[in-house]
Amino acid sequence: MVYMDKKCCDEAFLFVSEAFLLVSEVILLVSEAFLLVSEAFLLVSEAFLLVSEVILLVSEAFLLVMQSRGELIVGINAIAKELAIKKIPQW
Repeated sequence: MVYMDKKCCDEAFLFVSEAFLLVSEVILLVSEAFLLVSEAFLLVSEAFLLVSEVILLVSEAFLLVMQSRGELIVGINAIAKELAIKKIPQW
């Protein structure tokens, strides 16, 4: 009888231990799933960051071109005024 109770107790303990093991494995799988989702969001965020940086670089290049064009126009106007002043006869 004592042997039967010990065997029953051991089987119950083994069953509970296996149940805890299964629960732990499920928790581990859920944690890994959350980690994968987090990594996916991180990759998407990094992609958006790269796109934003490219847009910023293109905008800066466009701004530099526009500034250079403006400086070129100002330079051409200054030269044209200089030439116009030299052509006007002075009284």
